[in-house]
Amino acid sequence: MNSETIEIYHPRGVSNLGQWDIGGLKLKVYGLVADNKKIDEPMATLAQSFVRQEVLPRVADEGDENGMGFVIIHPGELGVSILAHWWIQVRCFVSTSIGSCIPQPNRWTRLRDLLLPVFGNWL
Repeated sequence: MNSETIEIYHPRGVSNLGQWDIGGLKLKVYGLVADNKKIDEPMATLAQSFVRQEVLPRVADEGDENGMGFVIIHPGELGVSILAHWWIQVRCFVSTSIGSCIPQPNRWTRLRDLLLPVFGNWL
């Protein structure tokens, strides 16, 4: 366990990185960056690969998808996180992500899958 003091939260820069259409899933893509960090082409390529290899099979397995979602690419202080979220027709959205607590671009650890209820109409 790390015994270092955790710094207080600082606002992060948010950017619209456009839209991707991957395997019939239309995704809005956003960047969320810590100070002195940027999203580069290898990060975007990795995120697209993650969507193709990990997200599309999960979308197909879940079924009842609306074909829409969003991706967040977040180079933070401790590494990079990539989060993918998509809507299904039971008024929920499903999430999966990969990330690394070690700033090594080739080392990734799956965090977890989430199923969150949506209260209200987000679409």
